[in-house]
Amino acid sequence: MGTALIGSILIASLVTNFQKAVITDPALAAIAPELAAQAEHNANFVSVAEVTLAAEAAGLSDAEVAAITTQYAEAQITALKSAFAAIALFALLALWYVQKLPAMAVGEPPEATVSHPAASG
Repeated sequence: MGTALIGSILIASLVTNFQKAVITDPALAAIAPELAAQAEHNANFVSVAEVTLAAEAAGLSDAEVAAITTQYAEAQITALKSAFAAIALFALLALWYVQKLPAMAVGEPPEATVSHPAASG
């Protein structure tokens, strides 16, 4: 379950950040709505090189390819940071929860207390 949850956070963050970047980038103004829609419906975590090749294969201009590549790379880094932050948060929550676990197994006798004789002086 943890892998699926972190993967979902990663993909959601990637798509959201990429869409925001594409919509606000003036170099992509002509294709921004279509690109943002495609990112939402075809959300995959791929390498920056694959994004560059796909943009070139789509017949986009060199400036558009460069802008898409840059925006995707930045969105990818932000998504990874978000996923790692979620992992750290879950780890901290787990540490807090582990403190509440019992110290001995069910049915195990408690440890005998050791009495120390009083020091005579």
